[in-house]
Amino acid sequence: MSTKIIFKKEKNIGRIILNNPEKLNAFNFSMIKELYQILEKIQKSQLKAVVVTGAGKAFCAGGDISWESDIGRMRASEAKEQIKYVQKVFSKIEQLPQAVIALINGAAVGGGNELAMACDIRVALPEAKFIHPENSLGTIAPLGGTKRLPRLVGLGRAKYMLFTGEAIDSKKALEWGLVDFLVPNEKISDFMESMLSRIERNPIKAIGMTKKSVNSHYFKDLTDKFEADSYVMLSRSQENKQILENFLRKKS
Repeated sequence: MSTKIIFKKEKNIGRIILNNPEKLNAFNFSMIKELYQILEKIQKSQLKAVVVTGAGKAFCAGGDISWESDIGRMRASEAKEQIKYVQKVFSKIEQLPQAVIALINGAAVGGGNELAMACDIRVALPEAKFIHPENSLGTIAPLGGTKRLPRLVGLGRAKYMLFTGEAIDSKKALEWGLVDFLVPNEKISDFMESMLSRIERNPIKAIGMTKKSVNSHYFKDLTDKFEADSYVMLSRSQENKQILENFLRKKS
């Protein structure tokens, strides 16, 4: 049984822990399918809130480079299906009746930040940082990043992050609206307990219908064919293949 994602329940609160710390919690397609199964269980449960975080020193380093390299080699139709599936899984977080809180305990890179942005509330620790390196890899952010990011930080700042790949620290992320709260490490337990207990007091139907109403138009276009198709097309470019090969060579 896979332990790449840990799911725990305590009363009305669930916890999803990305558990691939040796790769900074980078995900592959198998992990995404595992996440979908967990989200299915949560959707049918009476949980009122779910916390998503990462094991070790990172929140999530995005897609595993080996998997991204495979996408560039597989049939285009299969590659598009995989990317569209990941888009669907991230969008499912927004469709859950539960409040979903990302606790960002380190780097949120590419798809890792796209995962965090799919959550309802983002809480960052001081060591959190946010990076979109896709353009530097010769690709595009394919998992809703070109939609969610400008809605949170504004068009210019989103384009700046996407075009430059510059790392944004936790203070700037709070200032820009990429995260909702920045909490010192020594206060995070009390902060999370307080927020979750306030959510937990409320009826699940009220939480779910409020979330559905807020999200109904705001997140309409997040399973984006153009994003998926563009990513797959760019993953076949010589630049992308060379960059990924160089990266994998350095890691080996």
